[in-house]
Amino acid sequence: MSDEQNPFAPPQADLQKPSEGAMSTGERSLDDAMAGNWSITPSEIIKQGWEAKDGVKLTFLIAFFLIGLASGVSGGLNAVLGGDDAGFLKGLALSIGSGLVVLPLTAPLQAGLWRMMIRRAAGQTPEVSDLFAHFKNIVPICIGALIVLVATYVGFALLVLPGIYLSIAASLTTPLIAERGLEPLEAFQTSIKALNNHFFDVFVLYLLLGVVGIAGFLAFGIGLIWAAPAAAIASGYFYLTVFGWEDKVTDSLRQRLDPTSGPS
Repeated sequence: MSDEQNPFAPPQADLQKPSEGAMSTGERSLDDAMAGNWSITPSEIIKQGWEAKDGVKLTFLIAFFLIGLASGVSGGLNAVLGGDDAGFLKGLALSIGSGLVVLPLTAPLQAGLWRMMIRRAAGQTPEVSDLFAHFKNIVPICIGALIVLVATYVGFALLVLPGIYLSIAASLTTPLIAERGLEPLEAFQTSIKALNNHFFDVFVLYLLLGVVGIAGFLAFGIGLIWAAPAAAIASGYFYLTVFGWEDKVTDSLRQRLDPTSGPS
């Protein structure tokens, strides 16, 4: 008598069944991500970013230039309002204040840059227009950026280590708002819960990304032409590994992120 015919047979469970919505559309479930059902090898993430930079370097450099111009507005406000004789506390207040003034400009641009990074990591070809894709979501993106900013400042003010931890653990807040549509506080909490599972590996990854940037800068600055796009795309691979992406993830990428999945 088979188990199907035996009423006394123990219940069977398909332990290999993937979580609902995990990779069927390229998007990993938030529960899986927060449970730590992912892993990264920092050096491999860097390598993937380096290999994917060819053909899109100019696009990313233009995006970096535009973001730099927007960020420069903050520095200009400091210079006009504070001058060179501003004390430490006044200078800090001006820095925070000017940053808040330009936040509606810089935060959506950062969200657009994340979209470019994720698109390239997913095997697509990003465009400069992607940089402006999330101005339609300006309110939640700015609120999310403000939450991260305040939490990080408080962390650094109390003790340095909490500030470092929060700046890393909350680093995926913006793309979670922009690409997954999470509410700002939910995105902040989700990023922390997910990255906390493998925080040491994430810390090493960001450390290596910093080393790549410094190495490019030390090469007379010319090295940034290669290093900056590579580091940015590596960040896109990192996001995909943790949370996936719903928009046209290629079969080869899906297979790399989840070896148990077959072609769609």
